Amino acid sequence: MKGKLLLLVFIICAVASYSQRFEIPFPSKSDKFSKNFITALNNAPDKFLNLKGKLLAQFDSIHKKSKVYECKINIPGANAARYIEDSTYYLEFFFGEYSNLDEAVGAMNNLTAKLRSALNGRALLIQNKEGWDKIIRENKLGYVYNNGFFHYNMAIQLTTINNSSNIRLVLQIFHGRPVFYNWITPNLPVGGFNFINAVKNTYTYFADDARAKCPNDIPPYTCKGKSKSNDTTFVTYFKKGFDGIHSAGTEYDVTFFNLQAGLGHDYVYWSLPCKAPAIKQYAFVKFEDVDKPKRKTILLTMYNNALISPTVDYKNDLIIELAFTY
Repeated sequence: MKGKLLLLVFIICAVASYSQRFEIPFPSKSDKFSKNFITALNNAPDKFLNLKGKLLAQFDSIHKKSKVYECKINIPGANAARYIEDSTYYLEFFFGEYSNLDEAVGAMNNLTAKLRSALNGRALLIQNKEGWDKIIRENKLGYVYNNGFFHYNMAIQLTTINNSSNIRLVLQIFHGRPVFYNWITPNLPVGGFNFINAVKNTYTYFADDARAKCPNDIPPYTCKGKSKSNDTTFVTYFKKGFDGIHSAGTEYDVTFFNLQAGLGHDYVYWSLPCKAPAIKQYAFVKFEDVDKPKRKTILLTMYNNALISPTVDYKNDLIIELAFTY
């Protein structure tokens, strides 16, 4: 029995992993700019190792605590290309220096448009015009694919330069397989109005630590309470007592569908990696909060504790958790 359960977990996780695969096709008519840019993007899941050249410096005037390597590929228009290794890995392309902000912003907008064109227009854009530290302005791009989009892993920045009044234009591409967010289909039929109202009311609750640990009843779930882990607050609800994996899976799917239908197109969702005893987990967040470092998130998880226990007791082992985190 446990062998079958482990196989089920593997299949669920494999499907979720494949659905988030990050690979951008080359345009049918691609110039060198598009080809090199997309080649760089497609090497992101492997930490750009195929593009890593010789070590140039243990650190330099820009990267005080980073190893700076040559990048084996350059994007036409860039006067330098670097592979940067510190707590993370990213490629950096320098597209010139400008003497005033208007000129720099114009170049930034032109580069952003050219990058979006290389992606056949399939790119979401968010802009930060306020800046911080040495970054004056930033545009970020995320690749759009079918029914969703990948997290923003391309940044076009205007930065200050040490001992100079000029402004530098930089493109950074970050390593890793970006999270894939699914759009929620609009106008889905809602199957549980009371459930969704309770979910939305709970979603708005987080700010005041003095409030009750269980802000709302969300039948058929029971409130487990409020907890904290580091700087993250959790309000968790659960349901157990299932006769078997099928009945637990059906309840999970009903809750998942009601969340999709009730939250609507203002939200996106994505699958999270599985680790026993969890066998399925999805997260929901408002689209406008996707790139925020601290965001309100709804987690829906199904656990099977029999995977880490020598005995099997479905009514206690199979648990669905609905958690609100911030």
